[in-house]
Amino acid sequence: MEKLYEHILEGLKNSPDFYNPNLHQTFESYLKSLQNAAKYLWKSYRSNTVKVDYSDPQVQAAYLIRYYPHYVQMTLEILRLSPEIFTFPEQINACFFGAGPCPEVAGLSQFLTEHCPDTKSMIVKIYDIASEQWKLSRDITKNFVVSQLWKGDISGVVRKLDLCSPNTFDPITEIISNCHLFIFQNCLNEIWNTSTTQENIRFLLDRAPMNSFIIIGDLLAYDQNRRILEDIAKIANQRNDYQIIKRGELEIASSLKIPGIIRQNLLTGEDGLIPRSRIRFLFLVIRKGEYSSEDLLEDDIPY
Repeated sequence: MEKLYEHILEGLKNSPDFYNPNLHQTFESYLKSLQNAAKYLWKSYRSNTVKVDYSDPQVQAAYLIRYYPHYVQMTLEILRLSPEIFTFPEQINACFFGAGPCPEVAGLSQFLTEHCPDTKSMIVKIYDIASEQWKLSRDITKNFVVSQLWKGDISGVVRKLDLCSPNTFDPITEIISNCHLFIFQNCLNEIWNTSTTQENIRFLLDRAPMNSFIIIGDLLAYDQNRRILEDIAKIANQRNDYQIIKRGELEIASSLKIPGIIRQNLLTGEDGLIPRSRIRFLFLVIRKGEYSSEDLLEDDIPY
């Protein structure tokens, strides 16, 4: 995990769709060429309604370097809050919503290495409204990041899915009913139709199997994220088949050292190119099961 940046850089360097020696000459020059994309992302994320064109490989590369490592840590820290409750079988079926380049898969992979030695394989279902655009970055996650963090087998499918579309989960009902873990991370701020999204979440809660977990994590920077997460917590509280395991907010400092090549050529400290040192986020962890009224008391980290 401490070499996460190095794994990402290795992936970019060995992926012609990103770094082309004939075009960029040196890898240092390539990193310098990402500065405008990094500034574009920074400015886009400062808006309350986030809209970003991720189809540009330059934008994806800037994202992988500037934001992705923190989002891997985000998933990992949520799982680490209660490692004793996440007891997974030999083969995990996991669904990831709004996953983009899949830092959540990397975070889960590191957690499995640390806490789940009996888990040998993972079948992932990746759902994102921009699923096709993110393919190049997902390949780096699979071939250069996850392969270094976890020694198990990983396979799965990717599908386009819009959380704001009515009945969006209908075609994957059977997949939902056989899944052990559902993760939504850093996608709430891009939701434009909250009422339909809530109905889709209700459908997911209905169809998820017993003893499955739903994890939702998103950044504190957007008011909408808090509203949606609180609404989902209320929906879960109104049911007698879900327990809130953990919820609250965390601020974590990055434990990863940024390589000099990044600081010298991309995240130089200039306006719009300042490396992030901390990440603040909200989270909610719920589990489906058979509970008594005493069980349904929240294990709460206050907002």
